[in-house]
Amino acid sequence: MADIQELANGLNWLCPMHLVLDRSGQILHCGPTLLKVVQEDIIGRNFFELFCLVKPTLSGSIDAFQSIEAQSLVVEVEVSSPLQLKGICTRLGEYYVVDFSFGFSVVEAVQRYELSASDFSPTDQTMGMLYLSEAKSLALEEFGRLSSRLEGAKRIAEVEAHTDALTGLLNRRGLESALNEAIKNWGEFAIMQLDLDHFKAVNDGMGHSAGDEVLVHVARILRKETRKHDLLCRNGGDEFLIVLTNISERAVAEETGNRIVAEIKKTMQLSEGACRVSASLGTVLSGSLADVDIAKLLTEADKALYASKASGRGRQTLVA
Repeated sequence: MADIQELANGLNWLCPMHLVLDRSGQILHCGPTLLKVVQEDIIGRNFFELFCLVKPTLSGSIDAFQSIEAQSLVVEVEVSSPLQLKGICTRLGEYYVVDFSFGFSVVEAVQRYELSASDFSPTDQTMGMLYLSEAKSLALEEFGRLSSRLEGAKRIAEVEAHTDALTGLLNRRGLESALNEAIKNWGEFAIMQLDLDHFKAVNDGMGHSAGDEVLVHVARILRKETRKHDLLCRNGGDEFLIVLTNISERAVAEETGNRIVAEIKKTMQLSEGACRVSASLGTVLSGSLADVDIAKLLTEADKALYASKASGRGRQTLVA
């Protein structure tokens, strides 16, 4: 047995997934890693009682090894959880040595049996490949998270680029983008140009913070008096633009504009005290032009706005 032990010691290090068999197929020694797999003492038992030869399909006897020496074989382990191993058999003097590997089941085997680098041959790159695979998987996961963060950041940046920071309404750039996307899906619509009257007096008399409060209050009124799918924009300064989508009735546009003017005219309670402003409004219906042209509609709405200012401010002029 001394020669068996000497052989086993070398094989344990070189190929820890091996078996040493005698000529009758009796197992004389089992490598340490394979022992973790079978999970019981198999010394002295017959190879073909414990391992089912899948490839090549030969009779279960030691004579089979004489025809498959140095050839690949596939076995299924019968004594533990179902697992298929790949292997090769060679004859060393009076013994047969069968060396196994996990093949494509290596990831499952490493997880199931809690294997580490010491359970593989020093020349086996399995663990290195697993580390690379895991690193690649982690890298892909992190890349996915990074992509999501970048996409989210991109969306936030786009929203910020199209939004007025003070009121939360669209800015002019945002309105143009929304118009270009949506106009082809609309029917008729109305455009309203709104300008606050005497707003400069608020800034001069109460300070710019009070002026900002007025603008935020006006934005709140516009949200309240319009529908969710209407477009609200702060052009800059004290100028606002409203687009009432899918609307063709003059009465609806006129009524909405009059409500906005009436609400803005009410006294506002600011941090610095009470304040009153009014709004001049110019409204134009898209149906009033033979060919819908946004630039022309904006020009017409602007003319209507200045008509409101010229006729006394705090009112709406509607072009139908």
